Amino acid sequence: MPKEPELSFFQQLIAFAALAGLGGIVNYLTTLKTGKKFKWPSFFIELICSAFVGVVIGLFFISTNMPIYMALAGAGVAGHLGTRSLMMLKDKYGFKDYER
Repeated sequence: MPKEPELSFFQQLIAFAALAGLGGIVNYLTTLKTGKKFKWPSFFIELICSAFVGVVIGLFFISTNMPIYMALAGAGVAGHLGTRSLMMLKDKYGFKDYER
């Protein structure tokens, strides 16, 4: 296994967002294969939501002392899954929805 890179916290956030954003782009492009028409607003919404989810999941992985390569891979996969990955995490750890 190669030596882990020395990344600052900000660099880690950018890397999580970038890989998750790429995962979101791949997800959006696969939905285009189903016959949907390309729309720039939908593209950017998918990109931003995926980047957000990737940062959240990446920070979760880092907080569990996972190696940075695994956290980056997880962020990319989470970006592809979008908000579904947050729901899976919520269900796994039994987080309850907030009720007013």
